[in-house]
Order: sequence, then structure tokens, then C-alpha cells
Amino acid sequence: MLRIEYVLLLVCFYSAFNAQAADLQTLDFNLESGEVIHVSHYQSDSSKLFIWLPSERGVSEHSLEVANRLADIGNNVWVVDLHSSYMVSTSRYSVDEFPVSDITQLLIEAKQGGYEQVYFLSANRGASLVLGSIIQFSRIYPASSLIKGSILIHPYIYESLPAMGEAARFIANSDKSHLPIYMIQPQYSTKYLFTEDIRRQLEKGGSQVFTHKLKNVEGGFYARPAEDLSPAAIEAKQQLPETIDRASRLLAQIKPASLVSRETTEERSKAKPIRESSLSVYKGQQRRLHLELPDLNGQMVNLEQYRGRVVLVNFWASWCKPCVREIPSLSRLGEHFADKAFDIVTVNIGESAERVALFLDADNQHLQVLLDQEGNAVRNWRVYAFPSNFLLDQSGEIQYAYRGALEWDSPEVVKIIESLL
Repeated sequence: MLRIEYVLLLVCFYSAFNAQAADLQTLDFNLESGEVIHVSHYQSDSSKLFIWLPSERGVSEHSLEVANRLADIGNNVWVVDLHSSYMVSTSRYSVDEFPVSDITQLLIEAKQGGYEQVYFLSANRGASLVLGSIIQFSRIYPASSLIKGSILIHPYIYESLPAMGEAARFIANSDKSHLPIYMIQPQYSTKYLFTEDIRRQLEKGGSQVFTHKLKNVEGGFYARPAEDLSPAAIEAKQQLPETIDRASRLLAQIKPASLVSRETTEERSKAKPIRESSLSVYKGQQRRLHLELPDLNGQMVNLEQYRGRVVLVNFWASWCKPCVREIPSLSRLGEHFADKAFDIVTVNIGESAERVALFLDADNQHLQVLLDQEGNAVRNWRVYAFPSNFLLDQSGEIQYAYRGALEWDSPEVVKIIESLL
């Protein structure tokens, strides 16, 4: 499969979002299921339509700025507010509540409305809804050339997060995608380091996947206010409408592959992982994992150097708010065990030594910081979300694990660590 990787080079600033709002119309589609789907239509004199499906976080007012500008440059945009239409709260798995058949009906409405080119646009877990809708519509209308492809921002096509140490499974239908996909991957996102795995999975059904990497840009940049974004992310958001428009013109030139004919009896997983309240016993098959990475000074550090000591391995990033929230308690934990055979090894994900050094302060003296800039350790340790934590005994075997932020100096955690000393 052909793959193009872009590094965004921005040479000027745009005042796109200060422009006059595009014509906006509210549409209510009455579906055969009895549901009413609410759609904000940003209008343009064009036969080209973007159907913007929400991620699990719903529709952000800041993402509407992007939709407005996309219409300004000659595109129709339907922003589909599924959460309010179905009265579903935003949550990690909220997208699983939306029937693919209803989205298929929206495509039929677009076809009957005279649109000649339709592109899906979505992010994160919204990708599963996009893929399922395309497959269902294509099976009903195999000769239709209405859908030209999709633009997916840091797509998440895994099922619910696996137990710590286990490999994640891809959602059903992710290997049956046959239309071209333009994948936009900001660097500071949990999905960035799994870009190649995601691309290979999507290509199994015949999709041609183009990868556009955004360096130094935070995940969710398109839906966040400027005060929460870095300068690089602000520029990427300003450029995003033009990026999407160019992507659609590229996708329109690609001849789609044949739809995989085999039917699937699988449904999108509705399994929800059990949320542990503290460290839980590690159940992964690989209990002893390799870890060798440079520290902030460029010196290589091997986990074998810590043999004979209890070690907490913490995967984190400065752009991850839960990671940042737990750092003070990690420092207090390190101070509590300062005279014991215990160490904390933190693995920063994908950031430079300079960026990490500027972020940390003198209070973090009990934390050893290693840099996993290429994501090799993330993949080897099967880390699918940050922060992720592994507690190793003195022989180097993983005994406990936890995904998420903890109060690390809580009596419960301290007691578990003491049991290993």
C-alpha cells in the first residue's frame, strides 16, 4: 500500500476563525428507527459534503470553528450531534450506543439531497462508527461511488482497554475497510506511537492509508481552546480546514478497493474494563520485560541495573493531565522509601530531553527519568494508555500493575510496596 508521511511545516498565520460565520442551518432528520438526528449544516454552494461524526467526547464548540472555516473554503459540512439526539452522555464508550444503520440513513439523505461526493470526518473512537457506516452502506449500494473516503484524526480502533500486559484487540470491521483514509496523527497523543499498527490493520481490507503526522501537537487540538494549546497546536488548528480540504481532493483521486465480501457476526464491543481502585495483581504472561533507554543526560540505563531492588516503572507524558496530577505523590513516595531498596523509574513518552527537563523541577529528585522517544518500550510493555504503572519485585518480575493516576503515598499502596521489600 502506498503511504505518504507529512511533517507539517507552517510558514504563516491565518485569521481563519475571525472570519464571518458561514451560513448555518439546523437540520432534523426523522429516521425509520423513530429517532431524530440533529445536524448543524455549515452551507456552501458545492456538491461536496463532509459528514462530521463526533468522538466519544461529543461535539465541541471549538471544533465548530473548524467546520465553519471548512465551509468558508467551499465545502458543505454536516456536524452530527449524536449525543444530544440519542440523549447519551459523553463517556469513553458512548460511541458504541449509536446504531450504524441510522448513520447509513444519513448517507441516503445526502445522496437524495444531490451531493456527489461525501467524506466522513471524525476522531478517536468515532472512527469505529465511520468504518461501520461505510461498510454497511457499501453492502446496500455496492455500485455507489458517493463516499470518497474518510479523514480520521488520531483514530482509536481498539476494543476496550485490555488487562495490563495483554495485547489489545482491534474492533470488528477494522480489517474490512476498503475506501481510502487520510489519518492525521498529532505527536502528543496515546495513538501516535501505534500509528503503524493502526495503518496496517486498516490496510487489510484494501484501504489506501495516508499518514499525516503533526509534530509537537497535542491530541484533541481541533476541539480545545487556544489557552490549552501549544503554539504548534494553535497553528495546526488554524491550518486544519485547509488540510482537510486538500486531503479530500487527494482521496477523490484514489480508486477504491473491492469491499470484503465476507459478513461478520461480530458487533462493536460493549465490554467495559473493570476500574481497579489501587494496584492489582499483574496477570500478563510476560512477567519480566526488557527496558533500556537513555536518561535526560543521554546515558543508557538498563532495568537490570535495579536487580535486588523493588522498582515502580511509570509510563507518562507532560501533555497527559492525569500523569501530571500524580507526579507530586510519586515524589512523596520516593521520599518515603528513600532509605529502602526501592526506586521509581519513569518512562517519558515521545518528548525531548529539553522539554522534559523544563517541565520537571527540583522536587522530583527521587524520580529516575528515561526517554522513550520512538515508543519501543511502550509497544514492548503493551502500554495503551497513560499513565500506566508496573511494580516489580527484587527479582525483576512484575507483580502488580495499574492503569491511571493514583495517590502513590496512600497507606494501601505503601503497604503493597512494603510487602515486596
